[in-house]
Amino acid sequence: MIRPKYIIPQNKPKEKSELIVRYWEKRWLNKRINNTDVLESLKEHVLSYPITHGARVPIVLNAEVDLFSAS
Repeated sequence: MIRPKYIIPQNKPKEKSELIVRYWEKRWLNKRINNTDVLESLKEHVLSYPITHGARVPIVLNAEVDLFSAS
């Protein structure tokens, strides 16, 4: 069995999540916080129902997809 090699240690998950958040704030948010367009775009990403964040992948029902076609 192949075991994953984690980049971020899996102990203390709450601390690790906070570190990721702080990194995101430093690398992305702090540079864009005064940009009105960015702030408006952020308002569209919510985790309360109905979920409408940018990472959500829409599910297409009844769509036939050929995973093995060469196209």
